[in-house]
Amino acid sequence: MLLAYIYDNLDNIVSMLTNSQVGMVYDTLRLNDPKSPLYGRAIMEIKLRRLMDEEYMDFLRSGFRQYGIYVEDYVLRTAVNRLDGIIGWLTLFGWNYVHGNKDLNSIIDTAARDRKLRVILMKSRAEGRYRVMLRTIAEGPRRWSEIKRAVEAEEGVTVDSHNFRPT
Repeated sequence: MLLAYIYDNLDNIVSMLTNSQVGMVYDTLRLNDPKSPLYGRAIMEIKLRRLMDEEYMDFLRSGFRQYGIYVEDYVLRTAVNRLDGIIGWLTLFGWNYVHGNKDLNSIIDTAARDRKLRVILMKSRAEGRYRVMLRTIAEGPRRWSEIKRAVEAEEGVTVDSHNFRPT
């Protein structure tokens, strides 16, 4: 794997991977799998909180300002709402908009295709989460926050409350 080679042999290169869900990075790179080329390597996680709505708007305004482009607030708010405030997708929206694709629906279609892939990749982790949840509630009545903490303890990661909520 290229990242393992870079880690082992190229001291002056730093690899940075980003994702809105840290579990996706772990699953993709198989960091907890002893057979993975990256198993046991030192990593650093930088956890960021979800932004507030106005911070998303400022993020987009700032990006467009760098290109000398003014975009109406209703367009920005629509993008924030339809893309669920996911920074990566908002960045995709901004990049497309700056490069001439101002059709939010086509940008959302692209993001939706990415989301379908994400759902497929997350399915393997979801099964393990359900087992932990069932085991936890089998021990007796539990609050939703207790179930979430049990999943976090099992996975060794913080689960974003936005993605772990009763439906």
